[in-house]
Amino acid sequence: MIWGNLAALLQTNVKRMLAYSSIAHAGYALLGVLGFRTAFGLWGILVYLLAYTFMNFGAFALVIFLETRGYAARDGARTSTGSPSATCRRRS
Repeated sequence: MIWGNLAALLQTNVKRMLAYSSIAHAGYALLGVLGFRTAFGLWGILVYLLAYTFMNFGAFALVIFLETRGYAARDGARTSTGSPSATCRRRS
């Protein structure tokens, strides 16, 4: 989980950042296996995966939508704090 999050922070491509973030989220879902012995553990895994699936599809859909409209995430775009940003620019 830590490796997936750190790798996501270092990415300059938005799609790649979302992909590495997915690696970390798989680890969070696997943590639910520890509580799988109870009904709450199973329910927790299912709720988390359902919510994560819809949010991840939405994030990728937004990136693809913006790309089809002529916007592209800037490679190497970073905020003043050094973290990656999903700033977009219009393709010329």
